[in-house]
Amino acid sequence: METLLPKTTEDFNKREYWERFFQSRQNTFEWYGDFLQHSRFFTKYIRKADRALVVGCGNSDLGLMIFEKLNVGDVTNIDISETIIRQMRQKHCSRKIRAGLTYECMDVFTIEDNIKSGRMHPFSCVLDKGTLDAIHSGDNSDSDATNMFRNIDSALSLMGRYIILTLAQEHIVHSICNYFIQG
Repeated sequence: METLLPKTTEDFNKREYWERFFQSRQNTFEWYGDFLQHSRFFTKYIRKADRALVVGCGNSDLGLMIFEKLNVGDVTNIDISETIIRQMRQKHCSRKIRAGLTYECMDVFTIEDNIKSGRMHPFSCVLDKGTLDAIHSGDNSDSDATNMFRNIDSALSLMGRYIILTLAQEHIVHSICNYFIQG
Protein backbone atom coordinates (compact mmCIF):
# COMPACT_ATOMS: atom_id res chain seq x y z
CA MET A 1 0.00 0.00 0.00
CA GLU A 2 1.29 3.43 -0.94
CA THR A 3 1.89 5.86 1.89
CA LEU A 4 -0.32 8.87 2.35
CA LEU A 5 2.48 11.39 2.05
CA PRO A 6 4.55 11.98 -1.08
CA LYS A 7 8.35 11.86 -1.16
CA THR A 8 8.57 15.66 -1.26
CA THR A 9 6.05 18.36 -0.40
CA GLU A 10 6.32 19.64 -3.98
CA ASP A 11 4.60 16.42 -5.11
CA PHE A 12 1.35 17.70 -3.58
CA ASN A 13 1.34 20.18 -6.47
CA LYS A 14 1.65 17.52 -9.21
CA ARG A 15 -1.14 15.83 -11.15
CA GLU A 16 0.87 12.58 -11.31
CA TYR A 17 1.00 12.31 -7.50
CA TRP A 18 -2.79 12.67 -7.25
CA GLU A 19 -3.41 10.12 -10.00
CA ARG A 20 -1.25 7.58 -8.13
CA PHE A 21 -2.80 8.54 -4.80
CA PHE A 22 -6.38 7.96 -5.99
CA GLN A 23 -5.55 4.85 -8.01
CA SER A 24 -4.15 3.26 -4.84
CA ARG A 25 -7.00 4.33 -2.51
CA GLN A 26 -10.56 3.20 -2.87
CA ASN A 27 -11.89 4.56 0.41
CA THR A 28 -13.02 8.12 0.96
CA PHE A 29 -10.29 10.27 2.44
CA GLU A 30 -11.34 13.47 4.18
CA TRP A 31 -8.44 15.91 4.39
CA TYR A 32 -8.90 18.16 7.45
CA GLY A 33 -12.05 16.37 8.60
CA ASP A 34 -15.41 15.46 7.17
CA PHE A 35 -18.64 17.40 6.68
CA LEU A 36 -19.99 16.49 10.12
CA GLN A 37 -16.91 17.86 11.88
CA HIS A 38 -17.35 21.22 10.13
CA SER A 39 -21.15 21.21 9.77
CA ARG A 40 -21.75 24.21 12.07
CA PHE A 41 -19.39 26.26 9.94
CA PHE A 42 -20.86 25.07 6.64
CA THR A 43 -24.43 25.60 7.87
CA LYS A 44 -23.57 29.17 8.78
CA TYR A 45 -21.92 30.15 5.48
CA ILE A 46 -23.56 28.01 2.80
CA ARG A 47 -27.14 28.71 1.73
CA LYS A 48 -29.69 26.51 0.01
CA ALA A 49 -29.88 28.97 -2.92
CA ASP A 50 -26.10 28.88 -3.52
CA ARG A 51 -24.38 27.65 -6.66
CA ALA A 52 -21.41 25.93 -5.04
CA LEU A 53 -18.03 24.97 -6.49
CA VAL A 54 -15.79 22.55 -4.60
CA VAL A 55 -12.19 22.86 -5.86
CA GLY A 56 -9.82 19.91 -5.54
CA CYS A 57 -12.68 17.67 -4.45
CA GLY A 58 -10.65 14.46 -4.39
CA ASN A 59 -12.74 11.56 -3.12
CA SER A 60 -14.24 13.62 -0.32
CA ASP A 61 -17.98 13.44 0.26
CA LEU A 62 -18.08 17.20 0.94
CA GLY A 63 -19.89 18.08 -2.30
CA LEU A 64 -22.42 15.29 -1.77
CA MET A 65 -23.07 16.39 1.81
CA ILE A 66 -23.57 20.02 0.77
CA PHE A 67 -26.00 18.80 -1.87
CA GLU A 68 -27.90 16.43 0.43
CA LYS A 69 -27.60 17.84 3.96
CA LEU A 70 -27.73 21.56 3.12
CA ASN A 71 -30.10 21.06 0.17
CA VAL A 72 -27.92 23.09 -2.18
CA GLY A 73 -29.32 22.19 -5.59
CA ASP A 74 -26.28 23.09 -7.72
CA VAL A 75 -22.92 21.71 -6.58
CA THR A 76 -20.00 21.36 -9.01
CA ASN A 77 -16.91 19.44 -7.86
CA ILE A 78 -13.63 19.75 -9.75
CA ASP A 79 -10.31 17.94 -9.51
CA ILE A 80 -7.28 17.46 -11.76
CA SER A 81 -7.36 13.68 -11.36
CA GLU A 82 -9.32 11.95 -14.12
CA THR A 83 -9.24 8.81 -12.00
CA ILE A 84 -11.03 10.40 -9.08
CA ILE A 85 -13.57 12.24 -11.21
CA ARG A 86 -14.51 8.96 -12.90
CA GLN A 87 -14.80 7.24 -9.48
CA MET A 88 -16.88 10.05 -7.99
CA ARG A 89 -19.26 10.16 -10.95
CA GLN A 90 -19.79 6.42 -10.56
CA LYS A 91 -20.26 6.69 -6.81
CA HIS A 92 -22.52 9.77 -6.62
CA CYS A 93 -24.02 10.60 -10.00
CA SER A 94 -25.40 7.31 -11.26
CA ARG A 95 -28.85 8.10 -9.88
CA LYS A 96 -30.94 10.71 -11.71
CA ILE A 97 -32.14 12.22 -8.42
CA ARG A 98 -28.78 13.97 -8.05
CA ALA A 99 -29.00 16.01 -11.25
CA GLY A 100 -27.54 19.13 -9.60
CA LEU A 101 -24.43 17.31 -8.32
CA THR A 102 -21.66 17.21 -10.93
CA TYR A 103 -17.99 16.20 -11.10
CA GLU A 104 -15.66 17.69 -13.70
CA CYS A 105 -12.01 17.00 -14.45
CA MET A 106 -10.59 20.50 -14.33
CA ASP A 107 -7.47 22.26 -13.12
CA VAL A 108 -8.17 25.09 -10.68
CA PHE A 109 -5.86 27.23 -12.84
CA THR A 110 -8.32 27.01 -15.76
CA ILE A 111 -11.46 28.22 -13.98
CA GLU A 112 -11.09 31.77 -15.28
CA ASP A 113 -10.82 30.53 -18.89
CA ASN A 114 -13.88 28.32 -18.38
CA ILE A 115 -15.87 31.26 -16.98
CA LYS A 116 -14.82 33.59 -19.83
CA SER A 117 -15.66 31.00 -22.49
CA GLY A 118 -19.10 30.34 -21.00
CA ARG A 119 -18.36 26.67 -20.23
CA MET A 120 -18.85 27.59 -16.57
CA HIS A 121 -20.95 30.25 -14.88
CA PRO A 122 -20.10 32.18 -11.69
CA PHE A 123 -20.70 30.60 -8.30
CA SER A 124 -22.02 32.18 -5.12
CA CYS A 125 -19.80 29.94 -3.00
CA VAL A 126 -16.41 28.35 -3.64
CA LEU A 127 -15.13 25.77 -1.15
CA ASP A 128 -11.51 24.77 -0.79
CA LYS A 129 -10.64 22.00 1.66
CA GLY A 130 -6.87 21.62 1.42
CA THR A 131 -6.35 22.56 -2.23
CA LEU A 132 -4.61 25.83 -1.45
CA ASP A 133 -2.28 23.98 0.92
CA ALA A 134 -1.41 21.46 -1.81
CA ILE A 135 -0.86 24.14 -4.44
CA HIS A 136 1.22 26.23 -2.08
CA SER A 137 3.80 23.46 -1.74
CA GLY A 138 5.78 23.69 -4.98
CA ASP A 139 8.75 25.71 -6.17
CA ASN A 140 6.49 28.43 -7.61
CA SER A 141 4.05 28.29 -4.75
CA ASP A 142 3.62 32.06 -4.27
CA SER A 143 2.78 32.65 -7.93
CA ASP A 144 0.68 29.46 -8.03
CA ALA A 145 -1.35 30.66 -5.03
CA THR A 146 -1.87 34.08 -6.64
CA ASN A 147 -2.93 32.39 -9.89
CA MET A 148 -5.34 30.16 -7.97
CA PHE A 149 -6.84 33.16 -6.15
CA ARG A 150 -7.31 35.00 -9.45
CA ASN A 151 -9.16 31.98 -10.84
CA ILE A 152 -11.31 31.65 -7.70
CA ASP A 153 -12.02 35.39 -7.82
CA SER A 154 -13.24 35.06 -11.42
CA ALA A 155 -15.53 32.18 -10.39
CA LEU A 156 -17.29 34.16 -7.66
CA SER A 157 -20.47 36.06 -8.39
CA LEU A 158 -21.07 39.45 -6.78
CA MET A 159 -21.10 38.98 -2.99
CA GLY A 160 -19.86 35.40 -3.43
CA ARG A 161 -17.97 33.63 -0.66
CA TYR A 162 -14.65 31.80 -0.77
CA ILE A 163 -14.52 29.30 2.09
CA ILE A 164 -11.06 27.87 2.81
CA LEU A 165 -10.22 25.02 5.17
CA THR A 166 -6.46 25.13 5.60
CA LEU A 167 -3.70 24.28 8.05
CA ALA A 168 -3.12 28.05 8.01
CA GLN A 169 0.65 27.81 7.93
CA GLU A 170 2.34 31.21 7.97
CA HIS A 171 3.10 31.29 4.22
CA ILE A 172 -0.51 30.32 3.43
CA VAL A 173 -2.00 33.06 5.62
CA HIS A 174 0.49 35.53 4.16
CA SER A 175 -0.66 34.70 0.60
CA ILE A 176 -4.34 34.96 1.52
CA CYS A 177 -3.81 38.35 3.17
CA ASN A 178 -1.64 39.65 0.33
CA TYR A 179 -4.21 38.80 -2.31
CA PHE A 180 -7.53 39.45 -0.60
CA ILE A 181 -6.76 42.16 1.95
CA GLN A 182 -3.84 44.13 0.55
CA GLY A 183 -4.91 43.55 -3.07
